Amino acid sequence: MSRNTVLVLLLGGMLLRCSGPEALRRAQGAEEGRSPLEDRIATVQLFPTGAEEAPPVLVLGQEQTLTLAFDWLGADPPPPLEVIFLHLDRHGRPDLLPAQYMVRFDRDVIRDYRPSMRTRLPYYHVRYRFPNEQIAFRLSGQYLVRVLESRTGAVLLERRFYVSEQNLEARLALEPWAFVRGQFGAPVLRLRPPEFVLNPIGDLRACFALNGRLEAPQCPAPALLESPWMEYRPAPEELFASFAGEPFVLDLTRLEGARSPRIEQVDFSPPQVRVLLEPDRLSTPTGGDVPLFFTSGGLIERYGSRANAALTAEYVDVVFRLELPAENPLEGPVFLVGSFNDFRPAPEYRMEYDPSSRRYQLTVRLKQGLYTYQYVTLDGRTGRLRPVFDRPLWGEVLYTALVYYTDPRIPADRLLWVGSLLP
Repeated sequence: MSRNTVLVLLLGGMLLRCSGPEALRRAQGAEEGRSPLEDRIATVQLFPTGAEEAPPVLVLGQEQTLTLAFDWLGADPPPPLEVIFLHLDRHGRPDLLPAQYMVRFDRDVIRDYRPSMRTRLPYYHVRYRFPNEQIAFRLSGQYLVRVLESRTGAVLLERRFYVSEQNLEARLALEPWAFVRGQFGAPVLRLRPPEFVLNPIGDLRACFALNGRLEAPQCPAPALLESPWMEYRPAPEELFASFAGEPFVLDLTRLEGARSPRIEQVDFSPPQVRVLLEPDRLSTPTGGDVPLFFTSGGLIERYGSRANAALTAEYVDVVFRLELPAENPLEGPVFLVGSFNDFRPAPEYRMEYDPSSRRYQLTVRLKQGLYTYQYVTLDGRTGRLRPVFDRPLWGEVLYTALVYYTDPRIPADRLLWVGSLLP
């Protein structure tokens, strides 16, 4: 991959996905309407078919598909499941009726269930690919796919994805006029408004995201250049504000022999394999030369050490340990967030503090694969999440731009262009 190149449709997800009231609600344990069946679902992934590490982005009208994959834990097969699709505005709110954004139907039945092969913890691997004969998209934009239990309609999981038109002349570049969090430069986007946009100042919006934080981008006001070009520059301080620093990387693909140096001990005693990680500290290396810009759920197949890893990978109990420089615990609760939980804090990922060792600890059951993770705490004064370790961004940073058009004829936010830059 060449440097200083715009990487169209290369995105990823490894940042904090919520903050403010939503983060506070999740962290305090509010689970209104939660289905008990959600506990049976693990390792949720959404990616372009055949490219597990790539983001969930489609180009409208092209023959591409996304794969939604997850595991149903247990020896019994899952109940009847179905998917439903919602079109969202650029703020993430449903905005249209299905007939306005779908060619045929807005829901479908999931039929691909495959049992795991000789694993200690049995599970069914579930897959659904779209678009297909039932599902086709009429409109570009931001979408949400939900998995429902057919008999009750209970929502079991949901993930966002993007459908872009890629019909815009745009240039995303990095200009060295800022230094923030260990990074030189900031992104700038220049674009030529298409002829069908009659009011580009009011109806076009360019939004910027850092390292795949697509759900809460920064959307600055445009500046006029020589006609007909427009320019957008995000404020670097705001763009980096919610980033938790470079993540830790966990490699569970090999548990025997030449395993990851981060693994301190592996116990293969029945019933479940138990993996004890070395304590994480501020000085702990992030994980070496591995891709950090992959979608939530982790990498299971591409970096797996087994054939057909989606069906043969084991679930193991991983013990995370966090060691702080100070002797006293933090004032607020500490949560483990990562690609295994969509970087969202939840009550089951709250860590326990052990006064005798002066460490936080949490055991999480994960499928063998490659993951990124971070530690966050809830600030009691602001009610917002902040990283425990505010690590500088000395590694590569991925900048992404999304160009939305608020079409007054619909009205809805169409997604005209998505592009990424890896300096």
